[in-house]
Amino acid sequence: MLDVVFLITCALLAYAGIKFVLWAFRFSLPVPLGRFMWLRFFFWWTLTLFMAVAAYIGVIASVAYYLFEILNLDERLESSVLLLGGLVLTAPYWAGLINGINLQASHRWAE
Repeated sequence: MLDVVFLITCALLAYAGIKFVLWAFRFSLPVPLGRFMWLRFFFWWTLTLFMAVAAYIGVIASVAYYLFEILNLDERLESSVLLLGGLVLTAPYWAGLINGINLQASHRWAE
């Protein structure tokens, strides 16, 4: 039962992280068309993705550290469940990666 609760919590945190990363991308992408558009896109896309995911990981890491200490979850959960939860928590990175490219490409070919 604890495994299921842990994975559901990871999924909810990943969903909140995806919403945060997509919110961050809304302000910096797509870059305007013009000279060196792809270079500017790569710079803003990398910077935004790095900053949003760093903030997300910082919050997750600090909360997880205290919860693991208080509830002693690292000894109560199997390592495979912990790894699966960690994999689920990487979803905001992949969503930001794909959404950033999609925003710029759809903006580029819409004009």
